[in-house]
Amino acid sequence: MHGRDQPIPVELDPEERRSLELTDDEIHALLPSALERHHTENRDDMLPGEEYHDATWDAPVRIMQTHFNA
Repeated sequence: MHGRDQPIPVELDPEERRSLELTDDEIHALLPSALERHHTENRDDMLPGEEYHDATWDAPVRIMQTHFNA
């Protein structure tokens, strides 16, 4: 997203994953839009590229099933 050179660590709860009727490939393809929805819902007026600077592999961004729904 936004021309990043590093990935944004994301976590999808196993229970949330079971609720999605999507394949792993479909989830992977939809992750960018799910992350955009997460950001829109949790907007705190950061500039593009700064919104998840503190996300790490130990503290990933937690997305939910609802973030995959259009």
